[in-house]
Amino acid sequence: DANIHKGDPKCQTQGKVVFEEGRFGKAIAVGGEFARLVYTMGSNSHPVNLSCREGSLSFYFKAVDWEPSEKRSHLLFRVKSQALLRVFTDSEGMLVFETGSDLDQRNGVKASLADRNRGEWIHIAATWCEKEIRLYLDGKLAVRKENEDRFLSHARNTTFEVGDIPRAMGRQGARKTLIDDLTIYRRPLAQDELF
Repeated sequence: DANIHKGDPKCQTQGKVVFEEGRFGKAIAVGGEFARLVYTMGSNSHPVNLSCREGSLSFYFKAVDWEPSEKRSHLLFRVKSQALLRVFTDSEGMLVFETGSDLDQRNGVKASLADRNRGEWIHIAATWCEKEIRLYLDGKLAVRKENEDRFLSHARNTTFEVGDIPRAMGRQGARKTLIDDLTIYRRPLAQDELF
């Protein structure tokens, strides 16, 4: 048992909620006119949904109408305030995982998406703890880096978002992405626990 977080499963949605054929059952469409999901990290009435101190994030995404290595940023997961914990593609076409207390106190790793194609499912897993951060693509360790306590926030009274949120240079037009099977774990997963 990998200790899945069992906080408040309800979310607030922004944008049009559309489900399409997913990797497992139905996936949610995000980006452009489609949904952005906002969850609480924790509250007095519900257990914690996410800890920035240690854990793992696992999900599948499909770039429906864009190339995964495009040189425009797609913010797929982020803690909204009081902490930095996010997964996104950057303006170099790389997949990035960052953790920190703010933009000045952050640690991050990058992995290439150059060999990934539009329309295919890509599995992402990110793990974090005081010792190290890791980023996996399709079950294989893409990159790891030593970490420090100063890059792990104690934030709790905030929210996290799941979607395809434009950032940095923005985009020439709306993009559509599917996200499926998002799971948050209380501890860093080992590679053999990813599937």
